[in-house]
Amino acid sequence: MSKRTKKTTGTTRTTGTTRTTRTTETTRTTGTSRASGAVALGIALALVVLCVAIYAQTASFGFVDLDDAGYVVTNPHVTGGLTADNITWAFTTTYAANWHPLTWITHQMDVSLFGMNAGRHHLTNLLWHIGATLLLFGCLRAMSGSTWRSAFVAAAFGAHPAHVESVAWVAERKDVLSAVCWFATTWAYVAWTRRPRAGAYALVLLCFALGLMAKPMLVTLPFTLLLLDYWPLGRGAGHWRDRVIEKLPLFVMVAISSVVTTIAQKHGGAVGSLDMIPFGERIANAALAYGRYLTMLFWPGDFAVLYPYPRPVPVGAAAAWAAVLAIVTVGVWRFRRAQPSLATGWLWFLGTLVPVIGLVQVGVQAFADRYTYLPSVGLFMAVAWGVEALSRRWQAPRAIVGGTAMVVIVLLAVLAHRQTAVWASAETLWRNAVAVVPTSAQAHNSLGRTYGNSGRVAEAAEQFQIAAGLKLDIATARDVFPNLGRALMAQGKIAEAIPHLERAREIDSQVPDRWHQLALAYFGVNRNDEAIAAWQQAITLNPRFEDAWFTMAIVLAANKRTEEARQAFAEVLRINPSRKDARDMLTSLTGK
Repeated sequence: MSKRTKKTTGTTRTTGTTRTTRTTETTRTTGTSRASGAVALGIALALVVLCVAIYAQTASFGFVDLDDAGYVVTNPHVTGGLTADNITWAFTTTYAANWHPLTWITHQMDVSLFGMNAGRHHLTNLLWHIGATLLLFGCLRAMSGSTWRSAFVAAAFGAHPAHVESVAWVAERKDVLSAVCWFATTWAYVAWTRRPRAGAYALVLLCFALGLMAKPMLVTLPFTLLLLDYWPLGRGAGHWRDRVIEKLPLFVMVAISSVVTTIAQKHGGAVGSLDMIPFGERIANAALAYGRYLTMLFWPGDFAVLYPYPRPVPVGAAAAWAAVLAIVTVGVWRFRRAQPSLATGWLWFLGTLVPVIGLVQVGVQAFADRYTYLPSVGLFMAVAWGVEALSRRWQAPRAIVGGTAMVVIVLLAVLAHRQTAVWASAETLWRNAVAVVPTSAQAHNSLGRTYGNSGRVAEAAEQFQIAAGLKLDIATARDVFPNLGRALMAQGKIAEAIPHLERAREIDSQVPDRWHQLALAYFGVNRNDEAIAAWQQAITLNPRFEDAWFTMAIVLAANKRTEEARQAFAEVLRINPSRKDARDMLTSLTGK
């Protein structure tokens, strides 16, 4: 009895000790978890402050004359606000050479909430950017378990000056919106991998579908999930077929989105043909573009809204960058087991740029700052985890590593704040563009148009002259020569304007207004027969061209061609019966 009592007592004491130990461990874990949660919350607040410090200035910005009109200002389906008809339009249109209904709906919502207050539209972009930054931080932390490295990546994403174009440009709402969907999809995927359930996978599909409806750039997202399976999730070893099969619904959505996007862009005339830019040149420019993106991300500076396509493409520089890309790719692949973060980050960067690298040329740009918005995340990940690995190997003090990271983020924020100011107005935007890329005819033409809209005709003509003297693609030439001709005429330099208006007529001989403008110039230097012939061509192309009929009628009357003048004035009244000046002129000619 005594022995049993001792054994029981001993067991009781041991069990009590074990429970006490477990309780202590649980308390410590809970305390650590709470401390970690407090740190994460503090970092999240700091990220919000960082983004606001850079972009709050956009609240005083206006719309710019680069896509903002088509996306908001003059688009009746947006200015009408959020209505059933406008939502239907958003889902059925390929306007602006894209199918992105979610983007249209957010613009419509802004109009319903804020009217045409440009500053509020800018602040909405900022809110989406903040949301993307916070989701990136939370997603990386959930995947890797590292708070501070995740914070660095998110801060670099939120503060990098290469991302200003995506945030400070109202029409580029699709970038910040799609990034929110991208990181939400990724986070939902991480949750599903840890607790596979139908509902969790449905959330992945929903977030991904919304992202594709914001911008088709998300077609590369399933591939990045495969990279994340390798690192940091560690799900890839020996199971790659399973990893691909589980993502088949995502790949089906990618295929559908790709077809829809191709149709939309071809319908909108945004896709350049191989006749315009041969495939060999596209490959060479792709290498240059990768080089430019690496440069702007690691040594940010000289940002512009437009980088014209180099013709001819510098083959030597392209080959050099291709060699750099190949060497880095081989290097990260060889060290993929020792440092898998480098492989994931680098391949993320390379792969997510493929849709916009120019192999399928969309638009006239060689590359664009906004295209780094999501691809840059891969490089930031590689840097954060790569530096951490090196610091451990070299036993560098954490204070120095952390302090350096803080300095980098502050410098990026200062540069981003300065770059954001460039987007304050159309004038500041295009003045910066011609300063950074003085050989861009389109930038000079756009600055000239901005000057002309504010009545600064001489300055406008100067910019158009510069543009006309540069190498022009057909799209820019179609705009530059009539602009220059009209600006010179506005200054009374009619004889100087005529050669440019004639060139505009040659380029667009089927456009009635080209003949009308040339006719006005001919009339201004008393070349009346040529003027009448030009007006006749204009109304042949457009029989309801009211201004052409009216001005031709005046010249006919001045040249004593009374019967022809009567017929022309009568035609003006047939087109517009309420036009009093035409009725008065006809009355004076007929005497009735």
